[in-house]
Amino acid sequence: MSTADLLQLVGNLAALMLGVGAIRVGVSADRFSRYGRETLVALGGLLLLVSSTRMLLLFDVISAQAVLVVNGLLAVLCLAIVLQTAWLTRLERHKPAARSRPPT
Repeated sequence: MSTADLLQLVGNLAALMLGVGAIRVGVSADRFSRYGRETLVALGGLLLLVSSTRMLLLFDVISAQAVLVVNGLLAVLCLAIVLQTAWLTRLERHKPAARSRPPT
């Protein structure tokens, strides 16, 4: 293994740990809203999957073209999830207050 491969391995392990940390925070932290936790889990999952595919490329299990396709699809899916959670958060914040009926 060359020095560049070792640096890539260390970077991928750091990204894996960051993904696991984001998922752990998203699952267990109560200080975030429901949609904030879902976004953290989605981004943590993206980090896990991207770094996993880069590890498979590093060990010559899959081709570089397959990594590009898989990571592109993962990024689009994660973007869709994040946009949905952002939209739902916006809708929840701007929800009209329930009007109370005047007494009859």
